[in-house]
Amino acid sequence: MRSQTVVESPRERYLAAVVAVQKMLLERKAGDHFLNLLSILGQAAGADRVYYYRGFYAPEGDFHAGLMSEWTRPGVAPDTDLADLADIPVGRMMPDVYATFLRGDPVAAVTANTHGVFRELLETTGVKSVLLLPVIIDGAVAGVFGYDNCAEARPWKDDEIDLLRAACGAVAVAIERERAEARLLTAQSKLDRHIQQSPLGIIEWDEEFRVAFWSKQAEVIFGWKSSEIVGRGWPDWKFVHEDDAAEVARISDRLMKGTTPYSISFNRNYARDGTVRNCEWYNSVLRDAAGRVRSTLSLVLDVTERVRARQELQRAQAQAAQTEKMAALGQMASGIAHDFNNALTVILGKAELLLTKKELPEKVANTLREILTAGTDAAATVRRMQQFVRNRPSAAHVEPVDLTSLAREVIELTRHRWSDQALARGASITLTTDLSGPACVAADPSELRELAMNLIFNAVDALPRGGILVVETGAEAGRAYLRVGDTGDGMDPDTVRRCFEPFFTTKGIDGTGLGLTVSWSIAQRLGGELAVDSRPGAGSTFTLWLPEAVGPIAAKPTVPKASTKALRVLLIDDREDVARTMANLLSQLGHMPTSANGGAEGLTQLQRHPFDVVITDLAMPGMDGRAVAERAQLIRPGTPVLLLTGWADELNANGELPAGVSRVLAKPLSIDKLQETLSAVTQPGN
Repeated sequence: MRSQTVVESPRERYLAAVVAVQKMLLERKAGDHFLNLLSILGQAAGADRVYYYRGFYAPEGDFHAGLMSEWTRPGVAPDTDLADLADIPVGRMMPDVYATFLRGDPVAAVTANTHGVFRELLETTGVKSVLLLPVIIDGAVAGVFGYDNCAEARPWKDDEIDLLRAACGAVAVAIERERAEARLLTAQSKLDRHIQQSPLGIIEWDEEFRVAFWSKQAEVIFGWKSSEIVGRGWPDWKFVHEDDAAEVARISDRLMKGTTPYSISFNRNYARDGTVRNCEWYNSVLRDAAGRVRSTLSLVLDVTERVRARQELQRAQAQAAQTEKMAALGQMASGIAHDFNNALTVILGKAELLLTKKELPEKVANTLREILTAGTDAAATVRRMQQFVRNRPSAAHVEPVDLTSLAREVIELTRHRWSDQALARGASITLTTDLSGPACVAADPSELRELAMNLIFNAVDALPRGGILVVETGAEAGRAYLRVGDTGDGMDPDTVRRCFEPFFTTKGIDGTGLGLTVSWSIAQRLGGELAVDSRPGAGSTFTLWLPEAVGPIAAKPTVPKASTKALRVLLIDDREDVARTMANLLSQLGHMPTSANGGAEGLTQLQRHPFDVVITDLAMPGMDGRAVAERAQLIRPGTPVLLLTGWADELNANGELPAGVSRVLAKPLSIDKLQETLSAVTQPGN
């Protein structure tokens, strides 16, 4: 029996090629084995040359084609050596061919039947018949498969064109898939770069709100590595600040339940090193195709430095505002000090003169002593206000002070306020005291009286409808205390925090906002503490704590009064009431005063008559005390000049006296201080 040879028909050959191409495309990428694909197609078609031109569009929009891959039958010259085929402007040079490609139709031609540039190109490459099959992707020409017959001008049949188009279509699908995969990889790579380079931390939480993704920037912001955090829920480690945890839990619950699609929040988070980071969180839910929430994506911006900068700016703005307030207060204090001290000079001078009268009724004498005490404290208050606005404290007069005795004294000095005035407005304030124990401190008594009075006045203001005023003193653990409380409405935490700030007040136009500030500064200056305890509806209690005095306290040394002869004293002041009071004090001391209204009149008197001492006010219109002192030395060299002013502490703090001035004295001036100074400046050798 003879064997039979099976002859394969052209159609079977084409179909086998199509199957082989599809199988190869399933197993590997088209770009990796383009030459094998072209070889299979070329042998099936009986072509001498098979190639693929990659299509692309120039910036101006023209279609170009460049040879990408080629297979040739043995003995046929390849086209890859021709440089002109690397970039053929098909759309411009062969518009009719490009129009055919754009419709998706093949170009099948015998070279002898073509014309123009197309024919020149075919003849240049030795082609006698050609089949060109366009690859259309997304409505554009992505490339062209070409089949050349170089040995004979064989026309292409419709059935073989259809079969080759089917094979080329499979390749086109593979190319399109590869392009899509490449675009996806490029987009994924780009997204990864954006994620890793983003200043935002990117965190994805799964449906149980456990970390599913933790970006590099999240590692930078918080310090934890992704490997340490993925799979953990935020309550599982110290991540959210305690004060923000409840709000974060509420937001997380709403996101995972889908009741809100996104949220923007600000909260504090702990970093790995324990520091607190201030963060803005931008959260949005991610849903599956069915609309179910599958995860939450969080973008985190670390604004710690921005918050710190804003706080520093606010502090700087507050400091600038405070500086402006203090400057305004300084100008106001300057005018107040001058006028107030002049008034106190008259009041205290008259009171001292009255106390020199013999056989005064004891009640009158006690009243005058209270006037002296209150007036002296008022003068000290003015000086402290001057020191406060200049931020230059002077040396305090420190002596032993019993807080218990001082509290009793202040209670009596303020009785008109917490008793008489309260009853007049229909409010009854009951005073409760515990002043049994000793509480000795080293302090300036006038400062302590001012502080105690401020606290009592503050408590009275907190009892507009009446109530209980509590004053207590005592000592414990080496510290003495003075406590003033009330049963008023109390203060909220913000008011408690700000109550010692300058100019902060809850009393509207009736409050200055300085009482508690001055009291706090006094406590600090004395080495103590002024504490406050208050809650809404529970009243307020202020407690002054001072170191308890142990052992003897050095009292201010007293200067023995020297006996002096009767002095001729020239008094220069533009205020007649002040000059008259000073003249009365000098007369009481046995001296011979002569008054002059202003600097010019005073210098005229000095030219006419010699004087033992000149006392001049500092602030006078026309010619101030400094100018008077300088000219007085020109008229009567060596004559002691005393400069009287409400700003004595400021002038003395500089360590240098104004030219021609022997001493600077503070208003108001007591009769003892006046006698002491006159004695000092008129002693031989001074």
